[in-house]
Amino acid sequence: MSRFVARIAYANTEPFFFNWPLHEYPLVSGVPRELAKTAGSQNDDILAGPLPIVEMWKMESRFEPLENWCIAAREFCPSVLLLSRRPISELDNITIGVTLESSTSVALCEVILKERYGNRITIRRGLERDDEAWLVIGDQALRIFAGPRLGGWDFITDLTNEWWDWQKLPFVFARWVVNKNAPGDERAHLTGIVRKSFNSGMDSIYSISLYQSHLLKIPVQFISEYLRGLIYELGPQEEAGIKKFRSLAEKFQFPSPILSQV
Repeated sequence: MSRFVARIAYANTEPFFFNWPLHEYPLVSGVPRELAKTAGSQNDDILAGPLPIVEMWKMESRFEPLENWCIAAREFCPSVLLLSRRPISELDNITIGVTLESSTSVALCEVILKERYGNRITIRRGLERDDEAWLVIGDQALRIFAGPRLGGWDFITDLTNEWWDWQKLPFVFARWVVNKNAPGDERAHLTGIVRKSFNSGMDSIYSISLYQSHLLKIPVQFISEYLRGLIYELGPQEEAGIKKFRSLAEKFQFPSPILSQV
């Protein structure tokens, strides 16, 4: 089996990979949806990594959780944003342009708009100027939230906050998983590597934030507060959040048909 580890190429994964031993476990970096496609192929290129929750439901026969590591948030998380010209409660019978990068955030958007607000929506991959709303995630969302407001968008809705206000549960975007074919000693060694790198990363949040601030052109204090506000280890509330989200997403038979899918 290949020994590649998946790394979502967003600022929020940096604490896991701050001091990563590339000579032992080379990284395959990409946006969540791309990495899920790679992990879902039949060639077993991906040994482990933090991968999107929605995609993991499709791969449960091949992957299983690695410890309780995750990427989650409660109450506030400015990296999953819905941009619109009307309040979210009034976004009925519209087309939403969604990022090409995500599946989990698209499912969250669909669940909130349909189940919480009863809106009828059409989702289309890709962002067009004449869209009535956009869903943006990750570093792109951070730059929008912390920088100048984009022209034409009167409302910026944090979907994590919407989920919290509605369910009073954290939202889990991704969790660490490992290929079920991984030998026990390999898994134990990898667990130690992740733990050591994560501990190093959490002790170096300012250094990570300084680098990401330079890279994304947003204030270092904003990045630091964002990273410190995330949840990286699952507890009972996070597990409950996953269970509730899955029941709602499956109610809508996610993924729903998405126009212009690439």
